[in-house]
Amino acid sequence: DRARGYMVLLGILAEERNETGAARLMERLAATDAGLAEAQYATSVLWQRAEDGNKALAAARRAIELRPGWRLAELAEVRALSTLGRREEMLQRSAALAADGDAHSRLSHAWLLYGNDRRDEAVAVFDALQASAEAGGDARAGLGAIALDEGRLDDALRIFNELARDPQYLDTALWHLGRVAEARNDVALAARHYQRINSSPRAVAAQLRAFGLQRELGAPESAELLLDDFLAAAPGSTRDIVPGLASRLVEQGHGEPAIALVNRALALLPDDDLRLARGFLMERLDQLPEAVADMRTVLGRRPDDPVAQNALGYTLVDRS
Repeated sequence: DRARGYMVLLGILAEERNETGAARLMERLAATDAGLAEAQYATSVLWQRAEDGNKALAAARRAIELRPGWRLAELAEVRALSTLGRREEMLQRSAALAADGDAHSRLSHAWLLYGNDRRDEAVAVFDALQASAEAGGDARAGLGAIALDEGRLDDALRIFNELARDPQYLDTALWHLGRVAEARNDVALAARHYQRINSSPRAVAAQLRAFGLQRELGAPESAELLLDDFLAAAPGSTRDIVPGLASRLVEQGHGEPAIALVNRALALLPDDDLRLARGFLMERLDQLPEAVADMRTVLGRRPDDPVAQNALGYTLVDRS
């Protein structure tokens, strides 16, 4: 089933760090199945990740032509318009999709409204969605996030405590409960909330946050043991955890141990993202020739990588 194959492959390539390379690969594959809407949809999503709005929009519209009314492709078109900064057109298209009552389209529209400074309209949509079986939990999470952003900590606490009772939303609730605890300067409680997040997309950020808070509490050994436990359970997170830890070391004035940590990781796990992270750290430590060398090495292997291009460009302009 080639249609299903493209959707499965999209899930795999969406994890690829070289976003531009992943998008180009999918585009080349999709050219062999020009009449397959799923191939065009997958191409659109990956070009969005690579921040090429024009390519993303063109692929989304081809998918719609091939499969009129396919909601995933229509939402991909909205996201592509957002990437291009075509705000009014994006909001109009999003509103049209939300008008038919589809819960996920309404949820997406609410977030777009909020992100475009139309707070009251967004809250109204979230409120109406709370009773939805499909999107009620996500709508409550949206209301809680808005309450937190606005400093209404009691409201946020109530919402996320309720959401924490649902296993599907536990990690989301814990992340925001950690933020509430930090806003109230309850560092120990915040660390406990973050430590419990170990499997969602927020896991790495949460564990790094817990590590930093544990050190603030004067318990560096405990912080390191907890992080060791996390990496033992999720070794694939190493290339994300190491740059985060090294960055914290640099912030604390420990530049040499930070670079040594990344060097050890690179010896075990040769990885362009780790090398680029080392370049960022060296730039912060004023080791400019070494920083530029790392960035150029990554660009030599990934010549169209926008992150590496941007990093090298800014380093050259700002520091040399």
